Amino acid sequence: MANHGVLYVKQIAATNVDAWNRTAVSGSDIDDGYVFRLDSQSGSATALYSEVWTTTVPSSNGSTLNNLWMSSSRGVNILYTANGLAYKGLEDDPRNFYVVSGSMISAFKPQVGDIVEMTTDCISGSKASNTFINSADGVYQLAWGATQTSSALSFKYLGDDYLAIGNGKMTTQHVTTYKFVCLAN
Repeated sequence: MANHGVLYVKQIAATNVDAWNRTAVSGSDIDDGYVFRLDSQSGSATALYSEVWTTTVPSSNGSTLNNLWMSSSRGVNILYTANGLAYKGLEDDPRNFYVVSGSMISAFKPQVGDIVEMTTDCISGSKASNTFINSADGVYQLAWGATQTSSALSFKYLGDDYLAIGNGKMTTQHVTTYKFVCLAN
């Protein structure tokens, strides 16, 4: 099974501003740390989805690589069964968590100065000597880059850290994470 992205919100403005927090639904599977547009509500007649926003993949065609929102479960792991049942808190490894298509997503709007930490599974490409991650055309993942992309959601790399994953034994597994500060959205 492939690992999924893990996002830790370190210091974000959305913690204190309700307007920068939304619930969304997507037609695609979404990992924590994925970014998307939230331009309209679902319009579904069912009570569950009447206030839920619909995700749109970022696109440079139409200049929509900015004003994006980021998926953030804030540590609630949910396992989905093949028949659609959801179980919370049964899995210790956050890399096994993602939101399946059609399920509700918690999202926040990154603001300049926000600090987040994420695993490499949240980001496309490779770090190498790159020091920025930017929104990219047609994908939910941020992409490594050598420079900040203009008119796009962009973060600057601050340093490495690690995620300790308990496995029920005396030892833990360490996974590298990257810390970023938001420069533009």
